Amino acid sequence: MLKEQKPGEGYFSTFRRSKDPSIFIVVAEDTAALLGIVTAFLGVSLAVAFEAPAIDGIASCVIGAILIAVAILLVYESRGLILGESADADVVRSVRKLATSERSVQGVARLLTMQLGPRHVLLNMDIQFRSDISASALFEAVDGLEARIRQVHPEIRSIFLEIQALRGDRWPKR
Repeated sequence: MLKEQKPGEGYFSTFRRSKDPSIFIVVAEDTAALLGIVTAFLGVSLAVAFEAPAIDGIASCVIGAILIAVAILLVYESRGLILGESADADVVRSVRKLATSERSVQGVARLLTMQLGPRHVLLNMDIQFRSDISASALFEAVDGLEARIRQVHPEIRSIFLEIQALRGDRWPKR
């Protein structure tokens, strides 16, 4: 999963963008373990070489600080997923572009997303269709739009559309 980078994006950016908590946990814990091993080795080696056992104690404190930093990072990265974080900004922009590129769509007033799992996004969108569109063309446009969204973004599994077509006077001013 961490290899699913965008061109020109580093590993840390990919790590931060990921919506899969198992990636956060594995990468963070393994990094902390490696840093802890190196710190312990240096602490013991320096304590023996300089006959100063305090260096080993300092190394233990550094390992504790590493573990605290990793715990804070995991809390920060997981908090949004637990509370209901929005989908990636690129996905939101792409969905808005897909909707507004539809000939019968006049505008998109509100587009809300919620990341429900690593590969499960909920989409809620208010769409204003042209007032001269027929009911059958409206149903066809909605079905086509949902199909295109699911084709381009298979992670969007739940789509809820609030359709505004014949009731143009109720469209919220934003």
